[in-house]
Order: sequence, then C-alpha cells, then structure tokens
Amino acid sequence: MLFTYESRHVGDITVITCRGSLAEGKELAILQQHVGDWLRESAYIVTDLGAVDFIDSSGLGFLVRLHAKAQRAGGDLKLCALPARVAEVLRMTHLTSLFGVYGSEAEAIAACYQAGKPSQSPDTFHTDILCVDESPDALAYVRELLKRAGFGVLTATNIADAAVLSTTTRPKIVIISAALRSITGIHSFTRSNGEAGRPTVIDLPQDFSKDEAGHAARALLARVQSAMAALG
Repeated sequence: MLFTYESRHVGDITVITCRGSLAEGKELAILQQHVGDWLRESAYIVTDLGAVDFIDSSGLGFLVRLHAKAQRAGGDLKLCALPARVAEVLRMTHLTSLFGVYGSEAEAIAACYQAGKPSQSPDTFHTDILCVDESPDALAYVRELLKRAGFGVLTATNIADAAVLSTTTRPKIVIISAALRSITGIHSFTRSNGEAGRPTVIDLPQDFSKDEAGHAARALLARVQSAMAALG
C-alpha cells in the first residue's frame, strides 16, 4: 500500500498520522524533509501508526532518528495505535523500550504534556487559554495576540483535539468559534475536567476573521481580561 501521511498540531504537539508502507522510497524521503519543520514548531511529536501495514529497516531507522532528534531538541517522540505486526517488529528488535508506546493518540498526547512539565521552562506547556476554531489562520492570529498579552495559549481546529487538551492541560478559559459551539455544544469537552474545574467559555464571533484586525483584537482582549479578572 502506498505510503501517505498527514500532520497536524494539537496544542504544542505535532501529530503525524501514517498510512501504508513505512519503507524505503521517495515517500519516506519526502517525510524526512519535513522533520526540521516539525521540530521548529514543537520538540514533542506523536506518530500514529495505526494504519501502517508494513515497516522495513529504513522506516524503523527513520523513527529511531526522529526520536533522537526530538530528544536533542528537548522533547520526545511517542508512538501510538501500533498494529500487531508493527508492535511485533519493535518487540523483536528490542526497540519497544526506546519509544513511548501508547494505545491511542489521546494517551500519547497526554503523556507528552505530563513528561514535559518537570523538565521544561515555566512557560512551556503553561496553559491559561484554549482556542478552538476550524480556521488555522484565525487560530494563529488569536494565539499570537494572546501570547503577546502574557497568556499561555493552546489551539485546536476540532472538538476531538480540544477535548484531549482540555482534559490534559485544564485551561482557565476556552475560546471557541460560534459555529463549532452551535454544532457540538460546549459540554462535549469541557465537562471532562469535572464540574469544579470547568473553564470559562468565550465565543469567538462568526465575523472575527473578517472584522478589522485591530478592532477584533481589542474586543477579544477586553473579554479575556474581564474573564481572567473574574476568575481571580
């Protein structure tokens, strides 16, 4: 089966979903070209191998080198959802103990945050606010805006990833697009913190990305600062 992959960010974690044969060839070479980009974004990487049907020595070597590079950058590589054949290869090669291996993406992502806290600087993985919107551009703007205002910010483009981040990092505030909230309902992920730990929810207006940037920024910052003040 032809090898394909997709990458996305879940908060400060890069998640790589692989499909097909993780083997020597041009597809693996293309994957290797993106390693530097991923590590510049985050030193923590989760690789989902659930749809990988074959792995050769080159594919395994790629994972070993990616693990080493992530650790040199101060992070880690964690594997998840291993098919039986891939798990057996790791067992036979005695590499299971090298990687953190987890049953699901959610477990691997949570493990990254838990592992990162003791060894990282105070600002790493510090979360005041979780922003959820389907637009990566809108999220990039909101994240930078709030970070420059002194807040710790994580972002997600879908409710499933937001649920993992909400449970793992327990943000004080969730900013969610009105469209996503109307479709899913905010309780779909904020209740995972328990009633006592539910974050304050702020709707991101539907016209936020189309509004004049300065006006949109001032209005959002005012709402966030007011919510933070209320939380004490």
